[in-house]
Amino acid sequence: MEINIQKVLCPVDFSEASEHALRYALAFAQAYDAELQMLHVVEVPFLPSYATAGIPDLSLPVEHADGASTTAAWRVPAPADAGVG
Repeated sequence: MEINIQKVLCPVDFSEASEHALRYALAFAQAYDAELQMLHVVEVPFLPSYATAGIPDLSLPVEHADGASTTAAWRVPAPADAGVG
C-alpha cells in the first residue's frame, strides 16, 4: 500500500519548539512532494469579566424580533449587600 500525502499542516507560534516542528514538517513535505501549509497559532489571553466590576457594558444595542431595541447599560448597580449606597 502506497501512502499519498498531498498536504502537510504545521502549526507555528514562533517558539523554539515550533521552529523545530517546522523544519521537520518541511523535510516531511519535501520527502512526499507535498504542499506545506503553516497555521499561525496564538494563545488568547484570559480576560476577566467586567460585568460585575461596575464598568459600563459597551456592547451594541440589541434589536428584538418585535422591533423593540434595548440599549447598553452604563452603570452596573452594586449588589445590595455590598454596603455601597
